[in-house]
Amino acid sequence: MGEYYCPNCNADLDDQIGFDPSNGTWTCTECGQFLMDDDIADGDSFEGVAWFCDNCNALLNRQSGFSDSDGTWTCTECGHINGITDEDILEDEHTCPNCGANLKKQYDYSKYSNEYTCTECGADLYRDYSDDEFDVIDEKDKCPNCGAFLKKQSGYSDYDDDWTCSECNTELHRALSSDAFSIVEDKNICPNCGSSLLKQSGYREYSCDWTCTECEADLYRDYSFKEFNIVNDDDDEDDIGDNNEDDIEDDTDDEVADTVTVSNYSSYAEKGTNIVIPSDYNQSDREYSESLFTATPMLSKSEVRKKRIKAFIFKKKRIPIGYSSDILKTKSAEDVYAILHNCGFKHIKQVELKDIYVGSNYIENEIDKVELNGQANYAAEILFPYDATVIITIHKKREISIPYNSSSLRRLNYNEVCSRLSSLGFTEIKLVPIKDLVIGLLTKNGAVEKVLVNGSKSFKKNTFFKYDTDIIVYYHTFKKG
Repeated sequence: MGEYYCPNCNADLDDQIGFDPSNGTWTCTECGQFLMDDDIADGDSFEGVAWFCDNCNALLNRQSGFSDSDGTWTCTECGHINGITDEDILEDEHTCPNCGANLKKQYDYSKYSNEYTCTECGADLYRDYSDDEFDVIDEKDKCPNCGAFLKKQSGYSDYDDDWTCSECNTELHRALSSDAFSIVEDKNICPNCGSSLLKQSGYREYSCDWTCTECEADLYRDYSFKEFNIVNDDDDEDDIGDNNEDDIEDDTDDEVADTVTVSNYSSYAEKGTNIVIPSDYNQSDREYSESLFTATPMLSKSEVRKKRIKAFIFKKKRIPIGYSSDILKTKSAEDVYAILHNCGFKHIKQVELKDIYVGSNYIENEIDKVELNGQANYAAEILFPYDATVIITIHKKREISIPYNSSSLRRLNYNEVCSRLSSLGFTEIKLVPIKDLVIGLLTKNGAVEKVLVNGSKSFKKNTFFKYDTDIIVYYHTFKKG
């Protein structure tokens, strides 16, 4: 071994390219340990601290006349004035791993913080204990509904594809553990009492008629992918499933008087705003085509198990589908799932392609392909083993992350807010003026009071919403006359 070696891993430093003992410091290329000689380590006030210029990264300890007792030091290389105090010491546990900033210099930081947002780069940080180094919180580890850090929640695993957030009780799903979670839209809720129908004995997720066991309301829906509606005794059959939009009350705050809702971009653009809607946008792009969908009843587990046993004995686990790949693509995802389940397949997964946007030729929930054992093209008579991997890939509406929370948009000018949301890709933005200003000194004309996204006035930063989610911007303006 040479004259110089790493005390951490015993690596021979003389063999490492670039090593020069006269420089005073070195980072071992074998283990990453930062090393310094005795002259550097033995400071006047701070033992074992190497001081580097914040501007040019020169080693200040080597500069003539340097003392770490002075509080500040002007670098002889570039002239930058550096702080030389305990607050300027970059310790790993107080350093942002994203941008390298010294967290101790940030005004609201506490050395006991286990969660923190770096004010320099905006990265959300987390650690288990106060003496650990911080890690950057990945977006895939956040709840898309409330922004809660999922790794802190009891029982959560990095490999979970399905999870219920313990903060907001939202059901989440992702196709792969490397993906970010998406919110599961639960259609199995009683519209009368709000209870989960999935927990009620005898209910199946493909049911279209049901009587809620909690409130005894009679429920109906046309298709299993739709939400239930309450069936009234005096309803005609043709009225089942109507939304009764005339009965929906506006929840605008009491202080908002004489409000006028601007229904879309086009009508408001005529009044001189800078909001632009794509010219090829068509309302029919948002409408769901129901003509493709039929309801296939699900067989019980025992019935499916009998099919597998029969296939195991007589067909070497192979089972027929009875549909070609082209025919399956014309059906609904729920219908295809039921068909494949009834055939006897055990491993059926659904992958969402969030690729539907303005002008798209696809409709939501339209099937892109149905793969069996990696094959996307097959005839109806082909047999597959019942333990083959089945992947149903469907088209979904594009989801957009809003990089602001609800409070950060307040008091901005409504044109600025609409411009930001429009540039993100949202297409359904409505404007509601609050005509309450007389002089406009404290509250400026055009200042935003609140922004409702999908009916909620409170949303977290980086929450995902569908591109055509209804967004309503309420802003202050002068009273007329």
